[in-house]
Amino acid sequence: MFLAENNKLAAKLMQDNDIVINDLYALALPNLKQWQLKDGCHFNPEGYTGLATQVVPKILAEIKP
Repeated sequence: MFLAENNKLAAKLMQDNDIVINDLYALALPNLKQWQLKDGCHFNPEGYTGLATQVVPKILAEIKP
């Protein structure tokens, strides 16, 4: 799978440069049928909420002094 291979390469690059990874691909993949719109790109409100439950804590952890 092309996308999965790209993600592996990107993960290595991020890890090599001490960049925090927030793997939304792994979160979204098992939920795509429920979360993704028919355009194959955007998400419905349930999907955006699901993604936000992982995004918000990651951002807050990085911006705390």
